[in-house]
Amino acid sequence: KKKLAYFLFFSFIIIFSGCDKCEKPRGEIIIVNVSQDYSNSYVDYTFKYLSTNSNGGEATYWDFGNGETLMQPGYQIGYPTIRYYNNGTYTITATVQNGCGEVQSFEKRIAVHGLTGGGGTGGGGTTTTPTSLRIDKFVLKAYPLTESDGDNWDWTDAGPDIYFKIYNGNTLLYTSAVKDEVSSSSLPLTWSNINLYLDPYTSFDIKFYDQDGALDPDDYMGTISGFKLCTYGYDQTVLDWYGVSNDWKGTWYYSWIY
Repeated sequence: KKKLAYFLFFSFIIIFSGCDKCEKPRGEIIIVNVSQDYSNSYVDYTFKYLSTNSNGGEATYWDFGNGETLMQPGYQIGYPTIRYYNNGTYTITATVQNGCGEVQSFEKRIAVHGLTGGGGTGGGGTTTTPTSLRIDKFVLKAYPLTESDGDNWDWTDAGPDIYFKIYNGNTLLYTSAVKDEVSSSSLPLTWSNINLYLDPYTSFDIKFYDQDGALDPDDYMGTISGFKLCTYGYDQTVLDWYGVSNDWKGTWYYSWIY
């Protein structure tokens, strides 16, 4: 009985310790870049599977919704770029496998419009260009947990009080509400009903701050430079955005005004 008890105990430890390594994949598909060539009637999308757990994935099987597929091993560096020739709505699927052989699938939909090559939903031909752009909502999914020197944003370590400003050059257009004492467990955070109308063909800068007291200047946290949503096509109304270091991640929701 004693030997059996030891066997069961160590078996439990082996199984339990293996749980972290075999955690089912969690993450999302994000758009890294969009490049549209109207003269040659195609648009290139670059996709990335962004893992939200520490295990990542051993392999990713991509289905890009246009008949193209790709098997991407976990060790392979780089993100797939896929060319779409026809207007329409496409569902991109990333099926991710972890080291224990467990799989999980993730989907993202894109809308391709304005191509003159025909085919697909919406047909060929050009599209009416919008006269304005409205920012509706922003969802913050990740932010740098410490300052660049490793210090906490707040000396109390209660978490930064995050807000953002939208600029056209040096002109301030919008200041968001403040989200107090943000921690990683607070995420995602949503700023709703922004209702800011912008020129769809102009670049804007969005700067994030940690609000401090009246006697202490606010801490600058980071910037989105050259925010220009018409780059992504007029049928796109959601943008998954992340910083180069992946410290910043969020989703912008917007509307085209015709």
